[in-house]
Amino acid sequence: MSKYTLSKISSDDVNQLQQISRTTFRETFAEHNTEEDLNNYLEKELSIKKLTDELNNPYSTFYFASENEKLVGYLKLNWSTAQTELIEEKAFEIERIYILKEYFGKGLGQFLLDNAITKGKAHEPTYI
Repeated sequence: MSKYTLSKISSDDVNQLQQISRTTFRETFAEHNTEEDLNNYLEKELSIKKLTDELNNPYSTFYFASENEKLVGYLKLNWSTAQTELIEEKAFEIERIYILKEYFGKGLGQFLLDNAITKGKAHEPTYI
């Protein structure tokens, strides 16, 4: 049994989503970007409005990953027209898997990937 739990995110969780999104994005990409570019991305792409719009898209689903009720990562899945690179409408896209840096190498990424594939297969896609 996994030590991690997965829970679907609703629009009521947008502030928590923004916090974990910004933290994990910064941890992952800070060393490869200028502070200005990083802050511009965080303000534009991870704003409350943008995240709320994504949460309200019927073809996207977000999930929080937790360990002992501590939020440690998240997952974003898309299908149909929500895909960032719509090649085939029956495909399923894993758009984001982000985890806190302190959880790198602890099986959390694999946990999220396995759950993403399971959730994706439920949509009977042509491919993931």
